[in-house]
Parts: sequence; structure tokens; C-alpha cells
Amino acid sequence: MAIPYSKSVAGQILEDDGKRTEVWRVPVGDEVWEMLRPDLKSLPPPYQKAKTYHVGVHPSGLDVPYIRNLRNSGAEIVSVEVYTHAEEVIPRSELQALVSAGHIFSPNEREAISLVGPGPPLELIARLSELGAEIIVLRRGHLGCMVHRSDTKETWDVPAFHTLINEGSNDDDTNRTKVQKASLEGLDVMNILDPTGCGNTFCGGFLAGWYKTRNLLTAALWGSVSASFMLEYEGVPPPRVSEWRSVAQLRFDRLRPYAKQISSNKDHLLRSSQLRCEQPRA
Repeated sequence: MAIPYSKSVAGQILEDDGKRTEVWRVPVGDEVWEMLRPDLKSLPPPYQKAKTYHVGVHPSGLDVPYIRNLRNSGAEIVSVEVYTHAEEVIPRSELQALVSAGHIFSPNEREAISLVGPGPPLELIARLSELGAEIIVLRRGHLGCMVHRSDTKETWDVPAFHTLINEGSNDDDTNRTKVQKASLEGLDVMNILDPTGCGNTFCGGFLAGWYKTRNLLTAALWGSVSASFMLEYEGVPPPRVSEWRSVAQLRFDRLRPYAKQISSNKDHLLRSSQLRCEQPRA
């Protein structure tokens, strides 16, 4: 499929508090939407037979048929990330279709709140699970992530790598103690530079971890480790992935003891949570 635009069609304004605003540089119409969900047949042949897909979709539900086509293509896992928050209340039936279309549903906290209403992380997860999401990955920025399997009720709270290692310092290597510096040996830790793309990178790491192991904690840890590298660069990190394998394993091992499993019998996770009152669309 030919791309009708020679330049970027959209950008983001990233504010100090983490808020992002999407700015479109072209009129948003059918041509743009079609470009964002290409026909599988237009992809290179190896991509058409991929075992996993990760897609960023609009929360309106317009992309649900596209997600289902990917799932029906023979792919073992389809991961879904909404790339912006919902600007209006989405009817329950459309929400159910959206969150259940793939195998993994991964919003950030703001996006989840825009879909199912305000509440603490575990309540957001409970609402998404009630709507039919199989695996929920709630991304929380510097707070890490909470991940949940609806079938087994397994839930983990995994910290962000840089938040963990910078605890007690101001993220400046010159102000770390000798003990802190010694504990970072071999991890090749660099200062935080740019959070752009960390959510996408996290989702890719989680998807790869889940595909390889089908282990919820392992997948979440690989997501956090993947994002930790992206955070240290502007744009796509230049080193080859193969050059990072040993360092990535060390970061994984460092992060693992700090992951916390949340008991599945906690009332606020298991009870049904009230969704926002549906409003008719104009």
C-alpha cells in the first residue's frame, strides 16, 4: 500500500507531568484511517505469517475489525495498545468488543480511566477484566506496571527499572553513593533522557516475553527492562539488540526480587466495578 504522505502526519506535545497531546498535521479522514490499519496482504510476506502482532489503535472501536482480522490470520498472540485516551464515553458493548478483540490489552493509566472511569489501578483492572480482556497490562509510567490474567486471577505489580535503581538519589550519577554505584556495575545504566516511545517499547518487550514463556511475571519484567533502554536515548537506541542481551538479563535479574504478587482474593480486585454511566452520543 502506498503511503500518501511524505512527511509525518502527526506529532505529540509532551509536558513535564507526562501528559501528551496528539497534534494532527493533516485532515483526519478515511485516507489517514486506512493508512493506520493496512491490509495484511500489503505487508511483506514474512510479516503476513507473523506469530505475534502488536497494534496501536484508536479507543473509538473503529479498529476492532482490523484487530479481529489479525487474530484470525493464524497469529498466536495479538497485543492491543490504545494510543490515546477516549474523548467521550464509549458504550459498554463497544468497550467489550475493543478490550476482548486481542489477547493482550495494554492501556496506560490515563487511557484506562478514560475508558472505564476513575479509580485505583486494581479497580481499573477489575473493570477491564469484567469487560472481557484476557490479559491486562496497565502501564503506569515511572510507577511501573500492573499485569493481570483474567482466567487465573494472577496479578503482579512490577516497578519501573529506573525508578527502582534511582530510589534515594536524584537520578544524577554524581550524587549516588559508592554503595549505589557498586550495585549498578554491569548494568550500563545511563541517565533518563526521553520517555517518548517507552510505552511502545514496553509493549514489545511484554509481547516477546509472553510469547516465549507464557509467564505473566516474566513478560512484565521484560517489558520494564525493554523500556529502560528506550528511556536512555532520544529516538531509536542505536546499539544492536544482540549487544544488550547480557546487560538486559542483568537488569531483569535486578528487577525480579522487587516484583510483588497481589493476592487474587482481595475484594477490590474480584468484585465487579461499576462502569461509567453511558451517555448517548450526539
